[in-house]
Parts: sequence; C-alpha cells; structure tokens
Amino acid sequence: MTAEGEELEQAIARLQSELQQYRARGDQRNEGITLHRLGTLFQNHGRPEQARACYEQALSILQRLDDFQAQVATLHNLGTLLAREQPEQARRYYEQALLILRQTGDRRGEAFTLHNLGQLYENLEQSEPALACYQQALAILRTLGEPGNEAVTVINLGRLAERRERYDEARRHYQEARRLLQQAGDPEHELLALKDLGRLACRQERYEEAQSLYEEARALCQRLGDPYQEAVVLISLAEVYEERELLLQSRAAYEHLLAFQSESSGSGHVFFPIHFNLGRVYHQLALTERARRHFEQALALTLTGDLPPYCEYLSRGSLGRLLQDLSRPVEAFNHYRQALQGFSRISYIPGLIQTLCLLGSLLGRYGQLQAALAHFLQARAIAESQNNLVARASIDKELAPFQNLLGPEEFARLSQQTEPLRGVLIDATLEGIVAPTLVKFEQIVLPSEQLCPLIERVSLALGGESPSQEKQQLLRELQQRSAQAQTQSGGDSEGLTAAAAAADFYAALAALLEGRSPALPRDHPYSPPLVLIQDGQARWRASRAAGDPSK
Repeated sequence: MTAEGEELEQAIARLQSELQQYRARGDQRNEGITLHRLGTLFQNHGRPEQARACYEQALSILQRLDDFQAQVATLHNLGTLLAREQPEQARRYYEQALLILRQTGDRRGEAFTLHNLGQLYENLEQSEPALACYQQALAILRTLGEPGNEAVTVINLGRLAERRERYDEARRHYQEARRLLQQAGDPEHELLALKDLGRLACRQERYEEAQSLYEEARALCQRLGDPYQEAVVLISLAEVYEERELLLQSRAAYEHLLAFQSESSGSGHVFFPIHFNLGRVYHQLALTERARRHFEQALALTLTGDLPPYCEYLSRGSLGRLLQDLSRPVEAFNHYRQALQGFSRISYIPGLIQTLCLLGSLLGRYGQLQAALAHFLQARAIAESQNNLVARASIDKELAPFQNLLGPEEFARLSQQTEPLRGVLIDATLEGIVAPTLVKFEQIVLPSEQLCPLIERVSLALGGESPSQEKQQLLRELQQRSAQAQTQSGGDSEGLTAAAAAADFYAALAALLEGRSPALPRDHPYSPPLVLIQDGQARWRASRAAGDPSK
C-alpha cells in the first residue's frame, strides 16, 4: 500500500472510531455530521457506493433533527455523486435541497442549487430546463450583488448557447462574464472566460481573434504564476498558430510545452498530442528527421495500451504521409494499410475516409490509377452513407486531377470498370499486396534514415538556423555527392538509375543553397522531397513575416 493509501485508511479509521463513540453516547447530531464527513472522504477517493451509504444514513438522521443546513449540504453531495450514473435520483436530491432553501429563505443557497440543477439538465442535453435554472439562479445572484458568483452562471449560459450553436449569444455571455470577473477582482476565473472566448473564436474559424485571446490568457497565467494553466492555454495557442500557418510560432509553442512536460510527470495522454502535433509541424517545415522522430515517439506511446486505439492509426497515417513525401511508397503504403485495418476494426469513419484518400493519392502518384480510383470511390461511398457533404466535396476535389488527366469520358469509363472491382482492390491493400511499380521506385530512392537528416540539414540552412560556414560545407558536400553519382559506372541498370536520380537531387539541393529555384520533372523519384523542401521554405517565410516566433 502506498503512503497515500495508508493515510486514507487511517483517516477512515479515525472517523469510524468517532462514529462509534457518538452512537454509544446517543449523540445523533454529531453522528450525522460524522457520517457526512466520512461520505465526503469516500467520495473524494473514488468509493461512490460507500459514500452514498454514508450520505443516506446521515440524511435520515439530519431529517429527524430538522437540521436544514446540514441536510442541504448532504443533499448537494448526493446530487453531485449521482449526477452521472443516476441523474434522475440526483435531480430529486437537488429539488429536495431547493425546497428546503426556499422554505428557509436562503437565497444564495437557492441560486447555488439552481446552478447545479442547470448543469445536471445540461449534461442530460435538456436545454430548456437547464436554461430556466440558470436564468433563475442569475436573477437571484444579481439581487445579491455578487459579480463573481454571477459570472460563473453567465459562463454556463454561454456554454449552453454555444452547445446550441447560438454563437453570438454565447460570445455576449462570455464577454459579460469576463467583465464581471474583472469587477470582482477574480483573475483565476477570468482566465476561464478568456479560454471560452478563444475556443468559441476557433469554432467559428476566427483564428486571428482566437490567437489574441489565447495570448492574453497566457500572459494572465504568467502573472498568476500558474505554469500548469499556461501549458493548457499554450496547447490551444499552438493549434491556432498552426491553423493560421504560423508554423514557426506553433513549433516554438510545442517545443516549450514538451520542455515543460518533461520536467513534470506526464502520461501518454499528455505527451501523445504534443509529439503528434509537433511532428506534423516539423513535417510541414521539412524538418524531416525531427518529424520522423516525433511521429515514432507518438506511435510508441500508443502501443503501451494507455491511449484509445485510433491514436495508433492516426500516427501511422501521419508517418505514411511523411514517407510518401520522401518518395518511400512501400513504407508509406504499409503504414496506411495498418491504419486502414485499424480504423475498419473500430469503425472510426473519419479515419477510414481519410486513409482511403491517402491510399488513393499514393497509388495514383505511382500510376496505379484503377487501384487509386477504387480507394477514392470507397471513401466517397462511405461519406455518402454518412450524409457527410463536406467529406464528399473534399473527395471530389481530390478526384479532379484524375479527371483532368484522363478527360471526362475516359474517367467515367474507368470509374464504371472499377466499381465492381472496388472491394477486390481494397482487399488487396488490406492483405498487403504491393504493386511492383512502388517497389521499383523505393529501390531507387535513398532510405528514409539517410534522406531525413539530409533534408533537415538543407531546410535548417535555408531557414537561417545553421551557421554560414555549415551552410557552405553542406553546399560543397552536395556538389561532391552529385559529381560522384554522375560519374558512377558499372553495376546493373537499376543501380545506374538510382545514381543518376541521386545526382539530380543533390544538384537541385545545391542550387537551392545557392539561391536558385531548381525543378525536377513530376515523375522524377526525388520530385516529392524537393517540393517538400520548397513548400517548407515558403512556410518559414510566411511565419517570419507574421512576427517573432520567440514571443
């Protein structure tokens, strides 16, 4: 038993000893109070059945004694205890408390109970009774002149309006709550209102406003000296930066989070989203070695069994995307295949649609048009079965290049031919049958273990994060590699093809470092990695133009 467990058992034993003494003396009032305290102890330590038994015994005694104040406290605790598992019983306890409070004229207690009852109705998705309770509570609190307590109910009115998609109304409530909390001098709860306003702005895709609100919330956390709340806000802020394509700012935020969490205890639930999101940001910045490392760390966390299964499949999908951009089609295919198997097993529809589209994109890139089309058509069929118009539109957008490539008539003909084969082609994917074209391409390109560090070195040099002498050394190294690959002779034709492709790639990377804008043919094996670097640099420039990421 842990030290904490021993302390709990000792506390229980002390209260039970007191209880026996009060019973022996016939002291019912203290017996009832001690049963209440014992119930609270059990409730706080996750023993709901024992807690309920103590509360109900306490309530019976306190009712006989007409101790209204203690009755209300016990009824509230019973309501809180049963709210999730037995909401109807919880409602009855709250209503009993409400009746007593109205009879005794305790207006503050009445408002508090109405607030709790409103939360219960809201959790049951009964919006109208919840709204009525909150409004009654608010009317009482306004007469009492308690802006801090009033603000808590106003925040709940905002969240109820947000849940009902009445966003303008929700914003007005959150803004009013913030004003009340400032009036009450309560910065801790003002932080709640700021976070609610930020979340609402994100929901409405007003990301610039959300960024401003979360930055203000972070500054408030720093003034309060609360690093844990700052970490919570920073997660939201990093996501907003990413939505605004301010990737250097997002990167700085996630790196700060990772450093903070490493100094404190954290579970997979804490570290997984940081590694996963940081990997995604690094990928977009073409910091490929770091992206690969963080995706692999996220994946490793999912295999401990502490996280929902879909986290593993999301990680595999992201690793697949990175490997696809590195022209490693077989490795990408295998990650996508495992993701597809997993999402199918747990019937996670968004993941299924996304992974089918990723497979369609990969197979289409390497000329497997019918197989690619089968995966897109399957994704579209699932989207239609779910009446998901947004996903359907996104899939049609991804199919547009195929229509442009083939022409409308040929595309229609191929779609018609593919439809009856759709299941067979997807089963082939699930069984791991890889087209020879993908294997051939993968044999030409450098392994990801070599390619990732090289691309990252180039990206850091182009982004100005490497010393100038290191950039010059890298340029000379690339020029030498290109020359060596160009002069390679002997060996089989596949080896010569790989050497020629590598020579082109090294020369293109050297040109980038010299400030030129090289291009490789779309079907060149190294075209995707080169495009990844060039797109990454565009994102670096956009982020730098938007401000200093160190702030």
